Amino acid sequence: MIFYPRSLLPGFVIMTRELEDYLSICFYIMPGGKVQPEELYHVYLDLLQSDPYIRRALGPNVVLTPFQSCPVRVGGVPKAFGKQFLVIGDAAGQVDPLTGRTSTLPNWQPSMQSD
Repeated sequence: MIFYPRSLLPGFVIMTRELEDYLSICFYIMPGGKVQPEELYHVYLDLLQSDPYIRRALGPNVVLTPFQSCPVRVGGVPKAFGKQFLVIGDAAGQVDPLTGRTSTLPNWQPSMQSD
């Protein structure tokens, strides 16, 4: 499920069911949006308590694990490979997390050439 709480726009929340009946809740904030990275934990707590759609999806007996966060790279890098190492997709910043499209940086061209 995807939620678009007004307080998080242009960011959003994705909730997916994982193995062993776990739910994964991902809060995505975008550069230039209302929420800054250092505010995410408080926004997370507030939305879990106050957003009626998220509350309904979680149900009355949800048990939460500790909050964790990490940045998602946006924008490609000129070299995403090394000796016996290759980073592709969103890990290399080659995919826009909102659209799923490849990076549109003007000088970025994927290359499989070795040094």
